[in-house]
Amino acid sequence: MENNWVDKCLEYYFSNQQNEAMGLIKHNLPGALYKYRPLNEYVIDNLTNNNLYLSSISDLNDPYECYPTMDLQEELYYSITEKKEELKDRFGIVLSDVVLRQLRTAPDIVDKFNELFYSKEIRSTLREQLLLNKERIKRNAYDHWNTTLKVLFQPSFRLQSFSERNDSTIMWSHYANQHKGICIEYDFRRFELRSPLFPVLYSDKRHVFKLENDDFKNTVKINQVLYHVMLTKALNWKYEEEWRLLYVMNKGLAVPKYIGAPVPTKIYLGSNFESNDYILAKELYKLAETKNIPLVQMTLHDTEYRMVPKR
Repeated sequence: MENNWVDKCLEYYFSNQQNEAMGLIKHNLPGALYKYRPLNEYVIDNLTNNNLYLSSISDLNDPYECYPTMDLQEELYYSITEKKEELKDRFGIVLSDVVLRQLRTAPDIVDKFNELFYSKEIRSTLREQLLLNKERIKRNAYDHWNTTLKVLFQPSFRLQSFSERNDSTIMWSHYANQHKGICIEYDFRRFELRSPLFPVLYSDKRHVFKLENDDFKNTVKINQVLYHVMLTKALNWKYEEEWRLLYVMNKGLAVPKYIGAPVPTKIYLGSNFESNDYILAKELYKLAETKNIPLVQMTLHDTEYRMVPKR
């Protein structure tokens, strides 16, 4: 699935060009998105009330979820420049514009700093005071920024995930209680959501958080970066073909836990659905009848490793 349009869409979305952004989303939004769920009272309640539960980041099953990494050279550069006055007052080191340019363009900032200032007279003091041991300062900077970014990003978002697939044996196993649960089909094309749906972007590299000082004043760029972090997952999740509904904290207001949802267009029953509690199954049958939602039994494909509707 090619998602080259997502960058342009995010640019539109955060530049107050909502019509252009929504036009791109509607053009690319699949007619059916699926949500795998176990059968339980919470699911029955959400279906009854046409609700979707928005998960917090800590609820998700991927430790890399919404966890960017910092461009280490950028962090090292800012770590050193933040100590500009201390370096001058305590060690007589002057970070002139020429020196700062040398540091900024160096392949390795720590090596360049040591080359410029690591004289015998201040070597032992700097080793203790400024941690100018190459691997140690890199590890400190990396740990600091990753912890900071995780704390900043994660409480600000809630999300709901959907898939373009209803036939994945893995997702039926992981998210639908070993094929005992259900897969809910939604059509969002004619349903108005407060926040748009975006496809997940898959990569073999973590998203690198890299912003210049001035970029922190640029709301459009910051939001684009944040959304990219929220929409990027490792390649080994690509089989899920995921779309995400993202809700972001706005002006300090808490993100809601529940939002309205369209009535499902179908509900697919897992191949082991008959193993469910009889009362819960009966509730689902009654709910589907009341809301006029077709129920479709899934079964194993004759020759392929995927699930298909039973004929």
